[in-house]
Amino acid sequence: MNFSIDEDQAQQQMYQYKDKIEAFQAYLNKSFIQLEKQVEAFRKFSINYETSHQHYKKIYLNMMAFEDMAIDAYSDGDRTKRVLSHPVAQ
Repeated sequence: MNFSIDEDQAQQQMYQYKDKIEAFQAYLNKSFIQLEKQVEAFRKFSINYETSHQHYKKIYLNMMAFEDMAIDAYSDGDRTKRVLSHPVAQ
């Protein structure tokens, strides 16, 4: 926004310009606060996502270990009967 300011301008016009500038500054301050809150929320989301990913990885590893043990016990070690830990599923 451009303001045309000259020396002989009425004081009322200057007050209007200052009001517009203050309103815009207030808007920018609110926007900045909201952006900071969003950055913090995304940071928490990222941490929670990583924790969840590690949790599911641990579950799959435990399921694969159980499958290995069960296949060895019930199918005489035939690796082709595996699903999670099948040699092709790497």
